Amino acid sequence: MNFHLALDPEQLDIALLALMAAEDLQPGAMSLVDSLLLLRQIRSAVVDEINQQAPMAHRIAQLCDHLYQRLGFAVDQEGYYHADNCLLSLVLQRRTGVPITLGILLLHLARTLSIPAQGICFPGQFLVRLGEGEQACIVDPADGKPLDRQGLEWRLRGVQGNLARLNSGHLQAASQAEVLRRLLTIAKGCYLQAKALPQALRCSELLLVLQPDDPYEIRDRGLVYQQLECDQQAISDLQFFIEHCPRDPMAGLLQEQLERLQQRTPTTFH
Repeated sequence: MNFHLALDPEQLDIALLALMAAEDLQPGAMSLVDSLLLLRQIRSAVVDEINQQAPMAHRIAQLCDHLYQRLGFAVDQEGYYHADNCLLSLVLQRRTGVPITLGILLLHLARTLSIPAQGICFPGQFLVRLGEGEQACIVDPADGKPLDRQGLEWRLRGVQGNLARLNSGHLQAASQAEVLRRLLTIAKGCYLQAKALPQALRCSELLLVLQPDDPYEIRDRGLVYQQLECDQQAISDLQFFIEHCPRDPMAGLLQEQLERLQQRTPTTFH
């Protein structure tokens, strides 16, 4: 099932969106139907163990305990940057992933249990807010453990430096489109590191379905086209970026690359 331009990410379940992306990126890995059946099995295993009449804080603790301790979902420490950890279908099979995929699963399960849940695109790592009001807590989806303000500040400074200060903007709820873009951006990075260029290109294409005129994503797609020796497509994308972001620090370097591409690419007459 490929993404379509008419897709509205806010109207679909976040886990379904992630599974659709996984099938699109690796069609032979696991079908969407099989992935949804596996997700249903995991959901049933969790829901059956949660006392839904218990106070919110207790249900949140039960959910995290069951998902991470009993079912054994965890971060893939050995192959952290492997692209399979960005494919929710394979994460459901292997029960290992990265914070963004584990976080998407946690969001799905929490909402199934009527626990308010929001993704947070925090600098450096995806986080999840569970509950609301005074009962809300922010958890690390890598292990389901809650984070206090000091823990959040340490993480922020680890990414942005010791002068960084935590503010409300860092903890804003992300839309489903933002969560999906974060997932695809991480997947793209993993594919690029593995030199899996067709898959990296597909990530860019999916990101541009979600945000069609993003000049930075068009630039990244152009750079992948360049590596794939698709010169005409690379020229078009790099020209778009330079025209729309002429003051970007990369614009001068890309202009040089563009001129080299134009010199070796014959003009096509129609």
